[in-house]
Amino acid sequence: MSVTTKHSQIVDYWRYHALPVNPHMYVVEDIGEPRCFACGKLAIRKGEKEDRLREELGIQMWDDAEVKRNLNRCHIIPKSLGGEDRPSNLFLLCPECHKESPDTYNPDIFFGWVERKRGLYSNGEMTGEQFLKAVKEEVGRKGYIWEDVVNNMPDKQNYFSKFLKGKITTHGFNLISDSTKIGIAVDYLIKNHEKVVTKRAKDFMARRDALPEDKREELDKAIAQYLAAKIIEKRI
Repeated sequence: MSVTTKHSQIVDYWRYHALPVNPHMYVVEDIGEPRCFACGKLAIRKGEKEDRLREELGIQMWDDAEVKRNLNRCHIIPKSLGGEDRPSNLFLLCPECHKESPDTYNPDIFFGWVERKRGLYSNGEMTGEQFLKAVKEEVGRKGYIWEDVVNNMPDKQNYFSKFLKGKITTHGFNLISDSTKIGIAVDYLIKNHEKVVTKRAKDFMARRDALPEDKREELDKAIAQYLAAKIIEKRI
């Protein structure tokens, strides 16, 4: 049997309920702003249409075609596991969150995922703190030291704007995905870091080559001892 519960009926139920795993986190924060129940992405474009629907339809604005296109009805407990087509077992999620949401017999797993999602996202976008954390983890995963990479960042922001030119797209959507933002930020940081390190190495070698032969030998020996100590320190 197909799902017959309207979006507005789902909202009307959840507007009075908080997440079962967090009594301080209400599911519907504003019935006049249709948003994904998980990430908070707005399901209707800001402007005259939104204002008119809010004024004329109230909660029924959630049944508007644009809203329904951007918000899927998602079963908390899947139908295949006995979940019913009723408001208490349905959530309104954007397509991305719907694909990501857990499908299990235990509703607490679903609600726990929603709580975590809200901690990571605001208005459909990853929070600055979580974005920075993701970039930092990816830099480390690629074998670089975060402090070194950050210390080598250029002072001028226009460097990043020039770097982006011709390197990203929206893949047919209006918003740049989080994976694109994270990936391009990491790519920029590492490429800039390697550029700075390479320049420093060239400058160092130029200064070394200008030294007398005996001084070059002393310098090479000191560098070898330093690197050996660092290797031992790392192993310990």
